[in-house]
Amino acid sequence: MEVLFSILTQEFKKNEIKTIEELFLLIENSPMSPRPECESLQFIWNWKDYISEHLSDKDLKNHSYYNAFQINKEKTVTEGMVTKLRCKRLPQDEDWEPPTGIRLVKANTPYDPVVSADFRVNDLMLPKIMENLQKYFRRMPTHQRVKVDNSWGRLKDMLESLPRKQQNLPRMRIKDLPKLSDPLEPKLPDEYDYIEEDVDGLPEIIGDIFEENLFDANVCVDLDVVVYTECSQDRPWVGRVKEVLEGKRFTIQWFCRQGKSLKFHAMFNSDKTPYVSELENSNVMMWE
Repeated sequence: MEVLFSILTQEFKKNEIKTIEELFLLIENSPMSPRPECESLQFIWNWKDYISEHLSDKDLKNHSYYNAFQINKEKTVTEGMVTKLRCKRLPQDEDWEPPTGIRLVKANTPYDPVVSADFRVNDLMLPKIMENLQKYFRRMPTHQRVKVDNSWGRLKDMLESLPRKQQNLPRMRIKDLPKLSDPLEPKLPDEYDYIEEDVDGLPEIIGDIFEENLFDANVCVDLDVVVYTECSQDRPWVGRVKEVLEGKRFTIQWFCRQGKSLKFHAMFNSDKTPYVSELENSNVMMWE
């Protein structure tokens, strides 16, 4: 992308652009491949004002540390169809985070057609601009002055007419927008491996994470769990949920491995009572 802008910059420096038609022609004939197409964006949809009141109550944070994003509409057991955001630190990463997705908008958002944003034509000070342009036009030959004056006149008339057309302009309908096909996963050359190392210490994305399929939504009595620990001795630390507590906590009865086998047995105190502890849900890595 930077190369394309560099090409256009060089073309702009070599030419005096007097009208919008000349600008379009210069861009379309610039030495780049594929050949660019130029369109005039006369209005934009007022999506920001429309969606603001429907956004999730929990703010999205740390998303600027990620470079690839995926937004899907998915069906959930508890909420029906919802919009989920997932992201990757680098485009070549395999896994999208978080696995269950982040809620972007509230449930039952209507997605009505969105009107165009307000035009700020008065802020452009078009009369003042046209007055100064007339001074510039006087230096041109007559035939060129007429051509350039007409071009700017048409542009001024078009801009001034837009506010009157606002209610008749096409409205944005989400379902009619084109859908992006799944791109091929990029591969990072070996000489750029250091880039992947640099992202390990970046902060995790924060948002309204869907709890469906997370431990908080699945914790129940007699659920077997694997607990995270920084201590490497006697890993893995496993147990069974004996009681679900308030405040995202639970009571676990610990299990221990028998030798080097894959069999685990419940642990008991000397008085034959279950060996239990109270843990936070966030300590659980896996469950079944």
